[in-house]
Amino acid sequence: MKSRNKKRLLALVLCMVVAISNSSFIFASETGQTEYPQEVQTQDEAVADDMDVAAYAADESQAVAEEQTAAVEQVAAEPETTVETQAAQPVAEAPAAEQPTTEAPTAQASAAQAPAAAPTEETAPAAENTTAETPEGDATQAEAENQQLTWSQDVGDTTVNVTAEAGALPADAQLSVTEITSEDEVKEIEKAVEEKAIEEQFSIKNIFSYDIKFLVNGSEVQPTTPVQVSVDTPEITSSEDAAVLHVDNNNVAEDMNGAVDGEGKVVFDAPHFSTYVIVNKGGAEVQIKLQHYYYDTNNEEKKLYADQTVPLKVGSKIEDYRKSTNYDVVKVKEIDEDGTKTEVPNFHEISVTGNKTYRIYYKENTSPKQGAVKFWDYDISKGNRDTNINSDWHYTGKDTNNRMTMGLSKADGYNQNDLDYNAYGTNGFNANKCNYRRDTNGKGTLGLLKGLSDDYQTVLWNVDQPGFFTDDYEGEGKTIYTDYKLNFNRSGNHYTLDSVQTPSNETIKAGEGFWPFGHEKYYFGMRYDVEFEIGDYVGPMEYKFTGDDDLWVLLDGKVVIDVGGIHDALEGSTDLWEDLEYPDGKRPGPNDTAAKTKKHRITVLYMERGAGASNCKMEFTLPNSRILDVTEVPKATLSLKKVNSKDEAISGAKFKLVSKADENDYDEVTSDTNGFVTFNDLKEGVDYTLTEVSVPGDYIAETTIWTVKLERDSSNTLKAVLYNNDTKLATDADGKYHIVNYKPEELVNQSVESNKTVSLQDWDQRTYKIDLTASSKVTQSTTVSVPFDIVMVLDVSGSMGDPFHEYSKYTGELDEDEDYYIKTSSGIYEKIEQNYYGNEWFYYDTHNDKYVKVTQGSTDIFTKEESGEKLAALKNAATSFVDNVATKNPDNRISVVTFAGDSTIKVSSDSKWLLRTGNSLNTIKSWINNLSAKGATNSAAGLDSAVKVFNSKKSGKWEDVTQNTGRQKMVVFLTDGVPTKSSSFNTTVEQKARSNATKLKDQGAVIYSLGIFDSASSYGYISGGTVKQIDDYMKGVASSDEKYMTADSVSSLNGLFDSITNSMPVSVTATVTDVIDSRFKLTDVSRAALVADGATIQDNAGSTTITWANTEIPGKKDSGTSDIERAGWHKEIFIKAKDDFIGGNMIPTNGAESGITVDGSTKKFPRPSVNVKLLTMSLKDGETTVYKGDTITPKAYADELTQALKIIELKENNPTTTVGIAPKDANGNPMFPALSDDQKNALANGKSITLGSGEEYKYIYPETTDAIGYFEYKFTGTENLGDHEAVKVGDKVETYTVEVKFIPYPTADRQNQVSGVNVPNEAGGSNYNLEPITTTGTYTVNVIAGEIQIVKKVDKASEQDREFTFVITKDDKLYKEVTVTVEKNKTEGTYTGNDLKELPRGTYVVSEKLTSGYGVKEFSVVSDITNCQNNVDDAKDTAIFVMGNNISEEDVIAVKDYKNGILAKVIYTNEEVIAQWNVIKRSSSSTEEATLYLGGAEFTLTSKDGIVYKGISTEETGVVIWKKDGKEIECNELPAGTYILEETKAPQGYSLSREKWTIVLTKHGKLKTITSSTGKDIVKFEQQDGKISYYYDNTPIYDLPSTGHTGIFNIMMSGILLMFAGILIIYKMKGKGVLKK
Repeated sequence: MKSRNKKRLLALVLCMVVAISNSSFIFASETGQTEYPQEVQTQDEAVADDMDVAAYAADESQAVAEEQTAAVEQVAAEPETTVETQAAQPVAEAPAAEQPTTEAPTAQASAAQAPAAAPTEETAPAAENTTAETPEGDATQAEAENQQLTWSQDVGDTTVNVTAEAGALPADAQLSVTEITSEDEVKEIEKAVEEKAIEEQFSIKNIFSYDIKFLVNGSEVQPTTPVQVSVDTPEITSSEDAAVLHVDNNNVAEDMNGAVDGEGKVVFDAPHFSTYVIVNKGGAEVQIKLQHYYYDTNNEEKKLYADQTVPLKVGSKIEDYRKSTNYDVVKVKEIDEDGTKTEVPNFHEISVTGNKTYRIYYKENTSPKQGAVKFWDYDISKGNRDTNINSDWHYTGKDTNNRMTMGLSKADGYNQNDLDYNAYGTNGFNANKCNYRRDTNGKGTLGLLKGLSDDYQTVLWNVDQPGFFTDDYEGEGKTIYTDYKLNFNRSGNHYTLDSVQTPSNETIKAGEGFWPFGHEKYYFGMRYDVEFEIGDYVGPMEYKFTGDDDLWVLLDGKVVIDVGGIHDALEGSTDLWEDLEYPDGKRPGPNDTAAKTKKHRITVLYMERGAGASNCKMEFTLPNSRILDVTEVPKATLSLKKVNSKDEAISGAKFKLVSKADENDYDEVTSDTNGFVTFNDLKEGVDYTLTEVSVPGDYIAETTIWTVKLERDSSNTLKAVLYNNDTKLATDADGKYHIVNYKPEELVNQSVESNKTVSLQDWDQRTYKIDLTASSKVTQSTTVSVPFDIVMVLDVSGSMGDPFHEYSKYTGELDEDEDYYIKTSSGIYEKIEQNYYGNEWFYYDTHNDKYVKVTQGSTDIFTKEESGEKLAALKNAATSFVDNVATKNPDNRISVVTFAGDSTIKVSSDSKWLLRTGNSLNTIKSWINNLSAKGATNSAAGLDSAVKVFNSKKSGKWEDVTQNTGRQKMVVFLTDGVPTKSSSFNTTVEQKARSNATKLKDQGAVIYSLGIFDSASSYGYISGGTVKQIDDYMKGVASSDEKYMTADSVSSLNGLFDSITNSMPVSVTATVTDVIDSRFKLTDVSRAALVADGATIQDNAGSTTITWANTEIPGKKDSGTSDIERAGWHKEIFIKAKDDFIGGNMIPTNGAESGITVDGSTKKFPRPSVNVKLLTMSLKDGETTVYKGDTITPKAYADELTQALKIIELKENNPTTTVGIAPKDANGNPMFPALSDDQKNALANGKSITLGSGEEYKYIYPETTDAIGYFEYKFTGTENLGDHEAVKVGDKVETYTVEVKFIPYPTADRQNQVSGVNVPNEAGGSNYNLEPITTTGTYTVNVIAGEIQIVKKVDKASEQDREFTFVITKDDKLYKEVTVTVEKNKTEGTYTGNDLKELPRGTYVVSEKLTSGYGVKEFSVVSDITNCQNNVDDAKDTAIFVMGNNISEEDVIAVKDYKNGILAKVIYTNEEVIAQWNVIKRSSSSTEEATLYLGGAEFTLTSKDGIVYKGISTEETGVVIWKKDGKEIECNELPAGTYILEETKAPQGYSLSREKWTIVLTKHGKLKTITSSTGKDIVKFEQQDGKISYYYDNTPIYDLPSTGHTGIFNIMMSGILLMFAGILIIYKMKGKGVLKK
């Protein structure tokens, strides 16, 4: 009881505290110091609330537990799913950086799923990872699997696979593959590979070296039969070429004939194991990049010259790569792709086998450099104005305030010239006064000089001056010196002025005290010019000066250093790169040839005008520079033209001209696009040497060193003349010297003739025969000379005892008393005569039957003089010829026949006519030396005897020889006169001579016809025969016109015989290579025969290379009826078109690399071609299913059909290939052509399109470049071919057809497409007509669609039909509104229309358009019917269906699940609700006539899960506004659930209501029920907008004026006192009761 009383007492005290607190708050608020509290609860209410919250929390915790249980079950069902730890547990929020998310595997994750351990340094060797796969099962199964064992091992990112037949290796053998990385081993291997690359002419892109072996119990074993090895490395793809080399213990590389398969794997057969090298191969040409850097011990990387890329053949050597002779190479480094630098030990000669980058480091070399200079010595003598440089008439103007003087004027205190002249610079200083550094800020007097004239000769001024730097007024205060020299010290491209060299070789040092003419010569000027070109130079380029007085430096006539005026020593400098407009390190681009080759000129003008101290220091850095001669020395120009063998211009050839007087005086010029090379300013009195420095492309550089001399012609014009040794060369018709460059094959053309022909063997089998032929025609022995049998038919008629006349060109005046001659086209000289009037000279041209006027200057005129005896000249030339023939081949034989009135065959002591030079050389020479002259000139008899000699072989008249095969016949016929019987031309003798010559030619003899004729008369006669008759006769005897030659001097006669010796062919040692085109292969029989014949065969990158190395090519045979039979060398090759090559017209059988190589130069074989029978093609039909609404892409179907395009090969079982088909996709599969925009438009509007008729899709066989035909694609369909939406539903709603046609190019077109290939003849199949081939494929399209079923349920039946509207959106847009009817007395209805059938693909959202007074009670998707992806949004009462996706959210078309993704069903159930409602606070004293709304009342609305919404009523309407976290919330925005509404603060003057409402809300805040804790009905009112308002009433406490603040306080205090009194009374009464007890 006591305890109870205490509790009551405590309760009363608490009530008082609450009352006082409320009162104090109210009081404080009214005084403006505090706000109302947000929440105030009584103890009972708090307890009640705590109880409710606890109950709700218990319910919630149970729900949480259920959700956690479900989560655990889900995890168990999905073991691979990772869950976030503590995800379901509330945690205190922390900054993001402090809350890392940790993912842990589920408890059911198996150990097998754990990741493998990362490799470590302790990881077992690679061999331990080797896997060996052995066939499982019994022997029968093993036989079925071909008894093969396979091993595989990964080495880094490379995989090595080995396949072996059973028994080749033990089954327990372990594969061990180790990459060779030892630096020493790698170097040795690289050396072996490079030697092989040079031998086989391929470049090296990359090298991979492996030690491959097999181990059994740790011991190495070798296979008993070859095994197959494949190496898969990402460094090599299927489009590349590779070689496989085996390197033995002697470091010799053997080619294993490896290849790259279609998957990019390198495959080869290995008979044994050790070191194997995979070489990523390139072509026979490599690109060498040369970088040029200055070598600085502090900083090596300072670029000196621009990079250059040089194409070289594999095995070529980089010998001299210097960019300038001013620098020496000190070291070379090879730069790898990753930037690693490796120093090259022997950089003087680097052999190249792959694309490389070399960085060359230079150090300056030093040498003195002397250059021309021009000095002016000025006199300012005051005594004689006429000899004073400053004389008045030397100035052009009269303004004495603009006259620059030599010497100081009155403006300066010294007044050296006693003149009151002034000249002001642009900076205001007087040029005639000494302006010290401190006066001008070290600048001098600026702007005196304007520049140079366009020809750089004349100095232009901004002031008037008396002729400085000119030759005007010489002798009037001016003396000019041109015989001084400037001496420079050169270091690299840097030049420093050292001294001036006087004509007496005295040197005057530059610098301080610079007095070139001595101290008494105070006033002087100096000029020198330097020419330079940039070229590839990128280093520093500058000019610096220190000194006094005036100094101007001009670049291309523009002032770049201006240190004018009289001053003490000043400095001036310039960056010439900046001056050339290349600022900030910029340089000319690699293709800016014009900028690089442009000639620039530096002009230096210096004067000493102050007669005080003289200082002159100059230095400059310039590339490719030379000091020009500024004096008036006579000069000439050397003009060359660089041409090829066809006299076509060659650009890019560089020539160097060097003065013989000074090797440092040189110039280099590169031929321009016209081939022109011009060297200017060659000085008279100086000889030069000319060399060719470099040539472009594959031309061979000329090695001749020419001499250039300056000579004057007959008109006294100075000309530059070119000499080869002592032979003066003639200019071409254009007045230039043509310097010819040949290509390697052109040089070989002079050595051998060759041919390649091809003939068809079997059209259906596509086989052909190739004939390779070659014959030597070289003129100098390479190995063994072709042996000759020679008959020398020599004229010993009486005239041969006459003097030999030699002719000299005459340029003087013609004298009628002297004899003069012209030279005819054949070389016979003819006299010219003066006409009757004595004013013209003429001769008669017997070839054209007309008189020809001779004009000196336009026709060369000659005089003649005797030069020994003809016969003596013949003996000398003939014996020399015999010696040369014997040297050429001692097996050559010679017979000598002489003729005069008759003929004689010389006979040896043993009765032989034809003697071997190796045995009887002296006898032959004695025959010649004992000749004597007398008699007529019966040439017919001499040639008849030659016939007898060649017919006498069987009679024993020929000496024996070693070489009896391949011998050739020759006749050398020499005469000095016309054919005669006595002394005049005899036609009978002529005809017989020609007849006998024909007999000799028929025997295969080559006849040379040589003449040493006297001159003809002015009417063209020699001994009764005209010049024309003689020429015709000699040509008739000779084998050809060019073998008729005349001599006009003893030396030229020797030359004729030498030319014959030089024309004698010899056998050539050559390497013959034939590369079979990639579209053909050798037949097996031919391959075996070629190997047996000594040829080596290399299969490489699709082609086959056949090589005969160091084989002898003899000369052409005399016998045979065809070129093939007469060829000195002949081989047959049989080839077959590859099975996967489609065929075509004019297909070359060999590659462009086929040819004959002699001494490193190659002559290409012709490229014959053949027609090849076409194969056939195939396509497969296709079918697809699409979803309605999807885009039907006929082009894609065409692609799919085309991807099945195949070519049927010509081999057993008809396998197929796609080789050469075009176009192809990125994966290499055939594809339908891509479409242009215009073609797409055509597709969209048509049902047929043809592509490729413009030859866009060419067939190109791999490893070749020429298209031999093209594909044409025709596409037709039942619908438009453009992309369109699938609308019609059903099977085979659309059909499309692709027709592919291959059209081979006709031969006429191929001729224009393939250069250098011969057209096939009938033997090559030209008579077979190739028609296009065609194949067709058809594609059908099926279309499926979706359907949505809607069922409507209501909670109560009705006596009327009720309609419910549903809205269906598709992809967020309204699709349909449909109505579902629930018939009367029923609670369910189903949509039966067609609007929701055959639905296209898309996301559909179903929602009900609610009828007033109804809300969605529940809705659900019928899962056992719905087979499409679905979801529900409870918040929006919507069902979401993705038509086209199955319930696994997969595109049914993509996964070909055509039975799903097409049906959905949803059920909606409704209930009655109040959609719009609110709560209004009013006074209980309100009447129907007047409602008193109360503002300021505060409420809480507490959900079952403890979420509290706070409300406050408005003053105007009493409507309670709800807030959560400060944000207003409408009633219909409240979540569904059960809520308790109660008042927490009454309005002012009203008591706090104890009434609580229980509110039940459905979705979207719709009101289901609202009840009061008092049990009374809650008053509601329907507003005009349909909203239902519920009134919450408050009862007034008292009625006081609203401003009665003090009254409220007094009443409140009175109440408190009454409560205390009551408490005291109760306490005392209870006390009394206790006492009574």
